[in-house]
Amino acid sequence: MTLETSLSVYHAGCLGFNCVDTSQSAAFSAPAFGTFYRGTPASRRGMNPITKEFIQLPATVRPAFRPGDRLRRGVRRNPRT
Repeated sequence: MTLETSLSVYHAGCLGFNCVDTSQSAAFSAPAFGTFYRGTPASRRGMNPITKEFIQLPATVRPAFRPGDRLRRGVRRNPRT
């Protein structure tokens, strides 16, 4: 996706996350970039920072990203210093 456009990797990622409709089970795939899909993390224990009381945070649906092979190879070849 970033190879054919002038978008940075960050902005292409934001575009992909905005394209994922979390109410549906479909995934959005961009060839050579990666796949955006629905992630469903389990419920977990959190803490109220003001009262220090432990609370149960419910399971949610969040967009998630799995990078493609070409993106992984490109990142490995061009590490940030």
